[in-house]
Amino acid sequence: VVDWWMAKHHSVSDSSCEAEYKELAKCAKGVKFVQMMLGELKLLQLPGYIGEDNKGAIFLAYNKQVSERTKHIDIKFHFIREFIEKKDGVEQCRIFKIDTKDNTADIGTKNIEVGLFNKHEFELDNGMLELREKISDT
Repeated sequence: VVDWWMAKHHSVSDSSCEAEYKELAKCAKGVKFVQMMLGELKLLQLPGYIGEDNKGAIFLAYNKQVSERTKHIDIKFHFIREFIEKKDGVEQCRIFKIDTKDNTADIGTKNIEVGLFNKHEFELDNGMLELREKISDT
């Protein structure tokens, strides 16, 4: 199951890292919802995978450090820290680094060259084949 969405940010952030971290937390909630739904259908497969192109957001998710630049992030966005921890030895979710050139979401959020646009358009049309390959390699 692949869940993909694009939306306008509804808050102002001081940095791209903070904005990406907030959206990463929202994405984790979506993954949790899909996992719960699949669990009800007895089809649950763990872990869920989230592709992120911002190294700072990935670092914040995996490290529970507080600094001057992160202390103002609302506590509700730290859900992801609990979600990516292993529970009873079982991994619920894994965040992996996806290069900007491989990030299909950029088709709707960034000004990209024609060749890259066509590549991402093809991926969307064909079930995101390359993303599946990346996930199977991790």
